[in-house]
Amino acid sequence: MLAELLCLVEEHYTGSAASFDEALAAASSWLSGDTTDTHFMLAHKNGAPLGFAAFATLHPGFAMKGLLFLKELFVADHARGAGVGRRIMRELACHCVTQGLNRMDWTAESNDAVRFYRRLGAEIKTGKSFMRLENEAIAKLARS
Repeated sequence: MLAELLCLVEEHYTGSAASFDEALAAASSWLSGDTTDTHFMLAHKNGAPLGFAAFATLHPGFAMKGLLFLKELFVADHARGAGVGRRIMRELACHCVTQGLNRMDWTAESNDAVRFYRRLGAEIKTGKSFMRLENEAIAKLARS
């Protein structure tokens, strides 16, 4: 199920889907716990994938509590507007409560996403900038 959703995510962001075999291999590696501390929450109906969240718990957080960092919230096109994203976010909030986490952080790439998150009660935080190193910049820093 996760592999199917990963193909849809790749298509959503790049315009072309990853091969199912490639997505399956990535999902299997991530879920084995050998290479990542990422957790996945899947939404499905009658076995059909609707969406997922990829997240990690980070320490330290505010007041020496941990925080949940949401890397990806994805809902398949056919399931958008049906409350799937809200349900996933609610389950993530429940996870935070049960784990004693007092903050959730994430980024948003579109105005639609910002509006969705604001309806959930999220605030846009100022005073920090989102930073990224990619490919050659990572290699250059590693060589320095």
